[in-house]
Amino acid sequence: MAFANQIRAYAPLYRRSAIVTLQLLTTLHLISTDLLEIRMCAGVSMLPTLSHTGDFVLISPIPLKFHITSAQLNGTPRPPTSEWGIRRGDVVIATSPTDPSKTVCKRILGMEGDIVEVDPARTKAKREAKEQRSKNTEPDKRWEELDADHRREINRVNQAQIDEDAKLVPVFTPRGRLDSEHVRIPKGYVWLAGDNASNSTDSRAYGPVPMAMLKGKVLARVWPNPKWMSGDNLMREVAETS
Repeated sequence: MAFANQIRAYAPLYRRSAIVTLQLLTTLHLISTDLLEIRMCAGVSMLPTLSHTGDFVLISPIPLKFHITSAQLNGTPRPPTSEWGIRRGDVVIATSPTDPSKTVCKRILGMEGDIVEVDPARTKAKREAKEQRSKNTEPDKRWEELDADHRREINRVNQAQIDEDAKLVPVFTPRGRLDSEHVRIPKGYVWLAGDNASNSTDSRAYGPVPMAMLKGKVLARVWPNPKWMSGDNLMREVAETS
């Protein structure tokens, strides 16, 4: 009888603790799904921005229609953003286009309507190789021949301009690589790339990525070396180190 009385006496306390615990778990769930989340990002594709051994980053889930990047701070307009609250230079978490069970951490290099170069390094190498072959094989030309070549080149460029839209349509080979050197980003898509371009599987391989596959925007590195991640500043740092 005394034990039953003790149970009844402690019941309100246990019930109150259970309610508080449930409220706390619900709040944490809402924060992690709608406001903020901490997640580890590991791999070599985002070097030197993020460590290959793994960094804990603070993520703001998408959509971000009311994100701070869409507003004005101290009277200074922010760069143009999409209705999702993201912009070029932002580091994002996205569902992997090649394996939906995984996520990838990449940087947005192109928004809808942008024309981006698929692989600048490959384009540069092809151009240098072509120039080298030209130097080795072409004989000296007279001025008349050079002038004729110049006119033909102008005609070719003009025709290319007329056919620009057709040439900028993304065309994939069976291997998944883009055939064209440039591509226009369709509406509702973004172009993702790793900062470590020499060791990154990104939009160069699988093309533009639907915005619906973006899961969150990386706001800061929490540990180690805590740091707020501004897209503009980080892109400058990557350019300086590359």
